Amino acid sequence: MNIPSVAITQSAYNKPGKLVDHVLTIPSQEQPLRIGAMSSRYFSLIVVDLLYYGLVKRNKEEYAQKIINTRRIIQEMEK
Repeated sequence: MNIPSVAITQSAYNKPGKLVDHVLTIPSQEQPLRIGAMSSRYFSLIVVDLLYYGLVKRNKEEYAQKIINTRRIIQEMEK
């Protein structure tokens, strides 16, 4: 399979950045308060959600079935 890879990292020139097809860079400087760390985590989650949405949007039926199958497996594991 020829699946493109993506890294979310501080630099396109670090090891993960060099190993993938696409790099999404995030700021390397944090605010002095923990609010900066919290906001960077929040925005990283948004990026992951947008990537997921972009994939699912292309083939809704296939991914809907995969989500249903995943839920079924989790329910079986919880028994």
